[in-house]
Amino acid sequence: MRLHIGVNDKFLQNFIDISTELKLEDENFFVLYGKEEIPFQRELNDKNVHICDELTSIREHLITLIDRSQVIYIHYLSQQVVHFLSEMDIVEKKIVWIFWGNDGFPLVNDKIREIPSWNLRNLLGRIKRLFFKRKNSNAEEKRRFISKINYFAHYIIEDFELLKPLLAKDANFLFFSYGVLEQIVKDNLIEGKDTLIGNSGDATSNHFYVLNSLLSKDMQGNIIVPLGYAGESSYIKQLIEFGNKKFGKNFVPVTKTMNLDSYIKLLSSVQFSIMYHSRPQGWGNIMQLLWQGSKVFMFPSNTLYLFLKRNGFEVFPLTKKIEMMDWSALEKDKKEKNRILLKMHFGKQELLKSYKYLLSI
Repeated sequence: MRLHIGVNDKFLQNFIDISTELKLEDENFFVLYGKEEIPFQRELNDKNVHICDELTSIREHLITLIDRSQVIYIHYLSQQVVHFLSEMDIVEKKIVWIFWGNDGFPLVNDKIREIPSWNLRNLLGRIKRLFFKRKNSNAEEKRRFISKINYFAHYIIEDFELLKPLLAKDANFLFFSYGVLEQIVKDNLIEGKDTLIGNSGDATSNHFYVLNSLLSKDMQGNIIVPLGYAGESSYIKQLIEFGNKKFGKNFVPVTKTMNLDSYIKLLSSVQFSIMYHSRPQGWGNIMQLLWQGSKVFMFPSNTLYLFLKRNGFEVFPLTKKIEMMDWSALEKDKKEKNRILLKMHFGKQELLKSYKYLLSI
């Protein structure tokens, strides 16, 4: 039997549907924990899906499942999972870490180049981490657990290389992505000349730096900033005040969470996108933007940018000088090239192969 442990999220719900569609011989059992983001679509009495608030609430049942399983798949390596499994005898089990990003990057934060922040609180936090490093018991427990992991499943091999020193010596990389292209992108025609900044209200989008250093007051179109997801209220308030002061009515902060159709409609006006993250974020946004033909600018040392460039995608590095930015629209042949590459790497038929391989190790 194969046991999957992961947060109760839409990604896992899609994963369960696809794994069921494959009709594999080996039984897959799923334990989802935490508050659900959206209502679970499958029948709650499905014998292979168990939903709980916390793993400790089904401790004895989960121990039985672990004993019966040859492979344990971890969908997002939370501290809750680490703490629970660290107490179990899993030496003889194969452990597959299906990487999400934030469940590993904080452990190698010093290897991820960060952008100077305009947010004083974040800047002081970085200084504190630099000069006053202290042991974190949770981080140490996670490091010990990661050293037992045999497989790292993700679509960016550069992230595997970054985290490889923490994994088991014989750890292997498996290509995998939750995002099936046909389920994510919509056929949009770009209907405007707007510029999109970031994918959320979190400071990791480096909004202040972009607004102050990379965009001029005479930009064509609107400056659209999605702020309905993540981010501290004080940071968002300062950001809106700054954007309004510099760009006036052309600054369009989107503070409410939008349904998918409305959000895709919003993106249809985007000619240019600035994703100034120092690590992979906003992949669903970027996938849609590339599909519809927007020009996407990214932080050049971001491993997602490196992955896209290595595979031939037409994405562009952000510079430190506004006059070096190429604000011409993406050419027709480059738009088509991005679509072909998205189909090649993330189309359903290709990803079904990766699912089959992942679920057969």
